[in-house]
Amino acid sequence: MNERPIGPVQPTMPLSELAHRDLLRAPTTETVGEATRRMHEAGGSAVVVLDGDQPIGIWMAGDASRPEPASVASPEQPLGGVMQPAAILPADATAAEARSRLEAVGSSRLVVTDAEGGIVGWVTAADLPATGEGGPIRDLEAALAETRARLRAEEEARQRQEQEAADLYNEMFHRNTAPKLLIDPDSGAIVDANAAALAFYGYSQDQFRGKFIQDINQLSEAAVQAERERARREERRYFEFRHRLANGEIRDVQVYSGPMVINGRTYLHSLIHDITDRRAQEQSLREYRAVFEQSRDAVMLLDRGRFLAPNPATLRLFRVADESTFTGYHPADLSPERQPDGRLSREVAQAHIEEAFERGEAFFEWRHRTVDGEEFPAEVLLSRVHLSERPVLQALVRDISERKAMERSLRQYRAAFEQSRDAVMFLDRANYLEGNPAALRMFGVDSNEAFRQYHPGDFSPAFQPDGRRSSHAAQAWMERAFEQGQAFFEWQHRTREGQDFPTEVLLSRIDRGDRPMLQVVVRDISERKAAEAARNRVLAILDATPDLVAIADREGRITYINRGGLLLLGEDPEYTGLSSRLPAWMVRPGARQVPHPEWARRRIEQEALPAAGHEGVWRGETAVLDGEGREVPVSQVILAHRDDSGEVVHFSTMMRDLSQQKEVESRLSERVKELQTLRDVIVLTTDDERSLQALLDACASRLPTGWMEPERTAARIRAAGVEAVSEPFFESRARQRAAVGDPDTLVEVEIFRRHDDPEEAFLPEEQKLLDSVVQQIHNAVVRRQAQEELKRLATHDPLTGLYNRARLHEWLEQAREEYDRYGTPFSVIMFDIDHFKAINDRYGHPAGDEVLRELARRVDEALREADVVARWGGEEFLVLAPHTDAQGAADLAERLRRQVAERPFEQVGPVTISLGVATAENGETVEQLEGRVDDALYAAKAAGRNRVVVADSGG
Repeated sequence: MNERPIGPVQPTMPLSELAHRDLLRAPTTETVGEATRRMHEAGGSAVVVLDGDQPIGIWMAGDASRPEPASVASPEQPLGGVMQPAAILPADATAAEARSRLEAVGSSRLVVTDAEGGIVGWVTAADLPATGEGGPIRDLEAALAETRARLRAEEEARQRQEQEAADLYNEMFHRNTAPKLLIDPDSGAIVDANAAALAFYGYSQDQFRGKFIQDINQLSEAAVQAERERARREERRYFEFRHRLANGEIRDVQVYSGPMVINGRTYLHSLIHDITDRRAQEQSLREYRAVFEQSRDAVMLLDRGRFLAPNPATLRLFRVADESTFTGYHPADLSPERQPDGRLSREVAQAHIEEAFERGEAFFEWRHRTVDGEEFPAEVLLSRVHLSERPVLQALVRDISERKAMERSLRQYRAAFEQSRDAVMFLDRANYLEGNPAALRMFGVDSNEAFRQYHPGDFSPAFQPDGRRSSHAAQAWMERAFEQGQAFFEWQHRTREGQDFPTEVLLSRIDRGDRPMLQVVVRDISERKAAEAARNRVLAILDATPDLVAIADREGRITYINRGGLLLLGEDPEYTGLSSRLPAWMVRPGARQVPHPEWARRRIEQEALPAAGHEGVWRGETAVLDGEGREVPVSQVILAHRDDSGEVVHFSTMMRDLSQQKEVESRLSERVKELQTLRDVIVLTTDDERSLQALLDACASRLPTGWMEPERTAARIRAAGVEAVSEPFFESRARQRAAVGDPDTLVEVEIFRRHDDPEEAFLPEEQKLLDSVVQQIHNAVVRRQAQEELKRLATHDPLTGLYNRARLHEWLEQAREEYDRYGTPFSVIMFDIDHFKAINDRYGHPAGDEVLRELARRVDEALREADVVARWGGEEFLVLAPHTDAQGAADLAERLRRQVAERPFEQVGPVTISLGVATAENGETVEQLEGRVDDALYAAKAAGRNRVVVADSGG
């Protein structure tokens, strides 16, 4: 408070007695609004404006309410722009000196300082005695004017304080972003709520003003009243409650509540803070601590160099005695020196740690090791967390040894399920549950979701081939499988597009407690049926030929004989086919041989069989005995068939009955012209060295000479897609035709003659001759087809279609002879499939066979035209590379390796081969060369497989 003198101010009065003490200090940058607020709070009436520590002006409360609008400062203006400059005098200066100083500087305000320059107060011109005339009266008038001005300023300041209080309430309450409520402490009525509270609680302002705080607070009304009293008495300002929102949701809140006087009345001003999420976080933290302590997974903290806090599971997992020992380890200390991919554990671990610190998280699989040296696979999750002093990593380590084992088993089963070429599916008593990709493809269904809508009967025609209704038959098979555990049968299936196909079905019961299901394996046997049909067609062709066709084992015992052969021998033709019964005389001990006369038997044993064994084939004339013991002359071909090792495993033979030929030859004197023609045709048809085209061309040229008027006769022959005509050729209305055979072996011969009367153009004997000619050509066509098939079987591997070992060995001997004679270089490449047994074991032998076939195709595509590849045995193959030195052969081998390795195989994925290379050397036998290339192949496999090794020199 000021203790200023009452009454006139004497000119000699020191400023220390006149100075007003109620002042505030403010920098020039402080705003008018802030200065006004501070004056109201402190009860002051002036602010000394400072530039640094130096007072330069005074701003008074009255300055904010001057009557001149232009001079009123806005609240945002700084004091430096609206203050009035002030003079400065020490406190011991007199009032007269102060008046003189103000008049000298043209100011009306003065700052009073003490001896050290500190501010002690302020005075205005109105506080000082006037100079000149008038004396005490003028001083009184000036004092009265100053008093009136001060009273007016104080009233205006009071009004501003009230307005500012209202503005402050509005700013502090309604514009605050935190929910706020104004509550009557007596009744609990909600008097006001800001926009944030309306949004939080979900009520409108009108709805809120009709409510009481006990309508929202979940405590009892008495308890809420007691808490309001504590807040009003300021015994407590902080509360935690549970409040209900308009939508019925209960939220945890913190309430900061205290009394506030507005217009003379006390209210509770309550700030609401939603702590529901924080409560949840606190609960989560408690739960996390329990999980940390009780977790079966290893959980620990980790900085950039060592472990920090491990949970008990961590110590058990790594077999560490205590926490203090564990915190001395780096992650690499609990790992083998290198990870499975070959990288150093310490480097990789540090890289993962840096990644987690940088990105916030790192998840990876790791190979750990306990302190006693036992290794195990683990999943590791590194998560960056922030402690108060620095970021660290939380490491979660899970031993996945059991899961890895289960995953391996599951992958193997799933791979078999997914990659199986057979349809595999699961079935309950009503519908399918799941099908593998092969099943979806087989039945033309897009997804398993759609597949589950079907019953087995939905993928079948209405009736099975045996006449049973498919739905009834399917249900019967399912019931048998559920009852007996398994059912195997053939079935006619149908795709969604309506295409029928034959299958083999295996139903196997899988017990799942009280709900067993069936595993269904469906194999499309269309190809097998087609193969059986093709086999039957081949047998039909063999049975259709009148020639004898037989297969015998290496001891000469018959395992198959065709219908024509049985007829030739005078036997019942029902005994035919590979799986049919043979006549009793063929299966007696010491028998089971085609009956030959003694001279023919000796020729076969002493000449034919040794020649066939050495050359692969023998041709000649022998004889057989028919059912009545009569000698039947035959033209015979014997073929030797070998296995992969080159050993003869069985023989096949074809015998053509020459009786007719012999009979025709005996009648040549009677029908010289016709029979000479027929003989020529017969001779031509028995010349197996000619091509079919050459045979037909020769026959077509020869036929007109066997008819009358050959110069007016033309011939045309069609057989097995080949056509031949006589020269010159023409067609005419006079036409003679004969045809024999089924669609695969059809032979048609036409004779044209220029004649006025087609009815009289030909003699009956000429038709008989034509029939004989057609039959002879047909016999030749059928025999050639059979011979070609038998020859192919003698020199080719039946699985891959490549040459077999015996055939390639012949070429090796030829290459050796050329090398010895002309110095022509050649090389060999031997290769086999890496881990082929594992492919068979994992995917089955059908998949292994398909790998062999696909490998053969790829290798054949990669070879040069002069190169020859053969299946050497099992999964072993040998390539003969003529005119090729060691480097060329090594380059070729590398090309073969890439051709196989660069593209995965269907069903089994990537397949690799190991290759050995050897080049022929002087004085070396074929067997020695084979030995060197075999050693090179072994070296390639020993060096890690999937590589080429060139054999060392034999010298």
